[in-house]
Amino acid sequence: MSWSVILEKSAEKDLKKAPHHIVVTFNVWRLQVIELGLSAVQSNPTWNDRPKKGKLKHMRSASLNRKYRVIYRIKYQVKDNQVIVEGVSHDYEKIERGY
Repeated sequence: MSWSVILEKSAEKDLKKAPHHIVVTFNVWRLQVIELGLSAVQSNPTWNDRPKKGKLKHMRSASLNRKYRVIYRIKYQVKDNQVIVEGVSHDYEKIERGY
């Protein structure tokens, strides 16, 4: 099963504002999802991946560091599953406003 990572405009904007080391860490996470698959990344304790609750219960998040998290949703398809990144920050309220 192959995986692709798609960034929403809000995530692209977050990454432009983020420090360089966060962008590098995000790219490591993204490459691991593509190469190893999402389940391998989710089970890796380094990323502290977990489902969200409340309005964002259809999403998950993975830690990049204490301040930054990858907030994403999963879109399963027949040929290529997609991880759609909604944001790269700890600002869950901003993401909730979109839902």
